[in-house]
Amino acid sequence: MSHKPNYQTVIRFAELYQVEKEYLVEELDQLLPKVEEPGYMTKESLEDHDLGIILQLLQQEPELKKILLDIHLMTPKRHAFFVDLLTYQIKASKKHKNI
Repeated sequence: MSHKPNYQTVIRFAELYQVEKEYLVEELDQLLPKVEEPGYMTKESLEDHDLGIILQLLQQEPELKKILLDIHLMTPKRHAFFVDLLTYQIKASKKHKNI
């Protein structure tokens, strides 16, 4: 019986062996069975309007999903840094609407 690693394990292997994460994730995608719905669960209600918007954005922007997974796997200090950086960028862009 063979076991398939989860995405977090694959991303950590990619970092450890300095291999492109996208390559390993694509390989894992081919090994795993295809599912109709996203492969995660939330505690929030699916009737939560904001959660629906976020889910739609993640489906439309697969690169954003990969970036968020990368942030999730970072050390807490790096995680906080990138969350702060993104927050600052979004606030700055709201001030400069002509960009």
